Parts: sequence; structure tokens; C-alpha cells
Amino acid sequence: MIPDESAAVRQPKFVLACVGDVMPAGSAQDALHRASGGSLSRSLWPGFEDADAVLMNFEAPITDASQVHRNKRYSFKCTQKVLEFFDRRFVWGLANNHIFDYGERGLLDTIEALDARRLPRAGAGRNLNEARRPAILEHEGIGVGVLCAADPRYQSATNTSAGTFPADPGLLRESIRELRRSAQFAVVSIHSGQEFLPVPSPRQRQLAELCLEEGTSVVIFHHAHCISGVQADKRGVVFWGTGNYVFPRGDTPKQYSAWQNSAVWRVTLNPLRRDVERIAIHPVILDRDGLPGEPSETRAQETLDRIALYSECLSRPGRLRWWRLREMMSPIYLWMNLVNYVDIARRNGVRACLRTLAEGMSAQLTAGPSDRLKQ
Repeated sequence: MIPDESAAVRQPKFVLACVGDVMPAGSAQDALHRASGGSLSRSLWPGFEDADAVLMNFEAPITDASQVHRNKRYSFKCTQKVLEFFDRRFVWGLANNHIFDYGERGLLDTIEALDARRLPRAGAGRNLNEARRPAILEHEGIGVGVLCAADPRYQSATNTSAGTFPADPGLLRESIRELRRSAQFAVVSIHSGQEFLPVPSPRQRQLAELCLEEGTSVVIFHHAHCISGVQADKRGVVFWGTGNYVFPRGDTPKQYSAWQNSAVWRVTLNPLRRDVERIAIHPVILDRDGLPGEPSETRAQETLDRIALYSECLSRPGRLRWWRLREMMSPIYLWMNLVNYVDIARRNGVRACLRTLAEGMSAQLTAGPSDRLKQ
């Protein structure tokens, strides 16, 4: 019998595109309206034209609420107009430190707006049970479940209050096991790390290892506003820092260019082998309004080279501490953190500033397990 080569071509696959922080508020929302002509255009988003689904960390509530949750430097929100710029391929990850900027009202408005259009979401809810609920995606009979979680500092939901799904090891393990019983592939997206730092923390490494050991195929981190490396083994792939995808510069210093050099992180999932068949990285560059575009060939190669360098550093666990120390000693990192903490002290007092600093260090410096991931 002559093999039917067309059968291999027709073999179903699931292409998932992952992007980092999406914050189309203020000037970014206005720029989206101008770029799209007021309606959705697939050419608006480079890097995933043929993707079956796009997972993003949506970092602003969709609300008309006026009362901010806390007195802090940045509080973001969008109007429902922003919904017109995203099609049904997008999965809305809501587990982050800005989804509660306008309190419970802002979060509930966001949930109601997404549910009214039947758009898939995960990572936040009216209570912990809802916040833990995964988004279930299907394409050609392939089931992919997506869990979104955030550092427990970021307004965690409880059994009786709204908030985000906390990235607690016990809760994550339980949720992944439940998800694996109903979906062929599990994807976990976590909002964790240190802003402006490409080096994953011990806590991130602990969470990634837990997810892979429990059968997660793809683990994604965001929050640092800069790209990091990629690691993969026979269990799955980890994107350690997905950077920004829609994020205006604001008052970020011009010297810090890392916020605009980013990428779309793509995986092809093979249901027959039940693994990640292919990993692809599509560089993008953010313009002054924070919208992604195609970089020059030289700029794209620089981004890929940087990702390769970070991936190589991650494959040498013994050097992670030195890499972290070097990055933390950079003048731009020190300056931006100094500005942030001085602002916290000015708004809320020195004690609040010191408490925030201590909580951040504690959240990131938890000891992790042995480093089993290979480049």
C-alpha cells in the first residue's frame, strides 16, 4: 500500500501564541483605535497570524469606576471600546497586580464585559473557586486548558472575596491535577518576578519545576517588563520572561530600551505525541505608543541573540546568583527601583515602603528545588 502523505499534512496540531503584558489604557487605547481604523484587523497584531489561540496577560480592568483601590503611582483602566481590538482567539489572563486597580468593582466590571461576549478568561474571579477556574480551548478535537495565577501579594481571592488566583504551590498542584483529567495539554501562566530584571527568582524556579512535574506542557512568566530566556526538556517548555506586547512607555527612562524589545512566543502542540513539537520566537518592537510592530532585521536578530544568551545563562544554575547580582547593580535598574520606592514612601509613609520592600524580597527569595531544566 502506498502511504497517504496527505494524512500527515492533515494531522491536527494546536498552535498557541503567548505574549506578555498587555495594557492598552490611556494613550495606548487611543493609538489602537487609530491603528485599527476603529475595528479589528488581523494585521494589527504581528507574530501570530496563524495561531489557533493567543494567551495574553491583560493588565488593566475594563471599567468606568472612578475610585482607585490604593494610593499608588500607577492605576490603569480601559473602556469597553478596547474589546473591539481583540478577536475570539485571545485568552484573557487576569491574574496580575493591576487587575484590582479599581477595586472589586473594576474586576467585576471586567468579568461581566468578557462574559457578555463569551471571551475566554482565567486568573481572577468573584471568589477563589472562580479565580482558579481554567480557560478551556478546543481546536480540531485538541483540548488545551489554561490556568493563570499571580504572586499571592496581588489581591488574592478568598472563598468569600474577589481577587486573583494566588500562585501558591499547593493550590497550583491541585488545580493542575484537576485540569489534566479533562484536557490533553495544560498551560500555566504566572505573573511573578522582579520588574526590570530578566533573571528568574528562586520562587519562579520552584513554581516552574512544580508545574512541569505535574504535567504542564507550557509555563509562562510575565511581570518584569523585559524578555528573558527559554528552557525546555522532555516534560515541557518554560518562557521565563515574555516582556511587553502592548505597553506605553509612560515615564520609563529613555535609557531603558528593554521595555520595547519583545517577542511573541509560539508553541506547536502535538496531540499524538502529547508534547511540544516546536518552539518559535517572533521578535516585535513597541512604538512610542506601546503598540507592537515588526522590527528591522538587525533589531530582530539582536532580540533573538539576547534570548539565546539568557537561555545559556539559565542552563548554568551555579551562575544565576552572579547574573542576578550583576543585573541588580546596573544603574538603570537601581534608579527605577529608587524612584518607585521613594514614591511609595511619599504617598504612604516610610513604614509602608519598608514593608513593601520586605514583602517583595520574601516573595522572590524562597528557596527552589534542584535545577533539572536544560536549555
